[in-house]
Amino acid sequence: MEQADARPLKIGGILRRTFAMIGQFPLKIFGVAFLVGGLPTRSVYYAVSVQIAHGWPRSLVSFETAFLSEICETIAAGLLIGSLIRNETGMTSGLRRLPQLIAVGFLKALGCMLAAAAFLIPYFFVATRWSVVGAVVANEDTGINAAFGRSSELTEGVRLGILGLLILSGVGQILLFLLSVALLAPITGVSVAMQDFTLQPAAFSMQLLLETLTTGFLAALQCALYAALKERRDGPRTDHLTEIFA
Repeated sequence: MEQADARPLKIGGILRRTFAMIGQFPLKIFGVAFLVGGLPTRSVYYAVSVQIAHGWPRSLVSFETAFLSEICETIAAGLLIGSLIRNETGMTSGLRRLPQLIAVGFLKALGCMLAAAAFLIPYFFVATRWSVVGAVVANEDTGINAAFGRSSELTEGVRLGILGLLILSGVGQILLFLLSVALLAPITGVSVAMQDFTLQPAAFSMQLLLETLTTGFLAALQCALYAALKERRDGPRTDHLTEIFA
């Protein structure tokens, strides 16, 4: 197997590419995020709020929705890669691989959840190793098993840098959630603990917006990370991959 490039991962460069991509394709990115991430995830949250009202433990419901969010992020990243990097005007490339994206999203989410149940170190190992599996499936025409292997190959040697990106994005999500709580608490009159599960329309709408923004950003981040890892492993490119993330 080809040895990984010894150069460190440039986190600042990946973030710059992420925001540049969002600035260039905001409607496509957040449109996909709304349809694939925000709408289904928040609809599930709304449905399980009824379960909570009937005594279901919040920890179980949180697990279900976190699992779904992980799947949605992988699918969204694959659809974006399919339409942007492959230089197609629609979602044709990503949609052709939708069954594979769903499968790898499910397997990645399952692996991350099982690793999280075994405490943080296994989770971080799995999350960084498989961080670009959705992008690989959409752009490299690999099978499901090969996609996980290719993601592991691309991330070899720079997983601490990827971990830093995951931590930064996680902190950003927490801050965004706390901001939404601060804005909605006077309107909804519910506590921080219940904010995410309230059935009130104002809270649902705000959380739908937050889920869409989060999914869109994380999908774009995965695309930018994939581009950087591919350049690091395979060398500079002159195709549409470089045009998008120049």
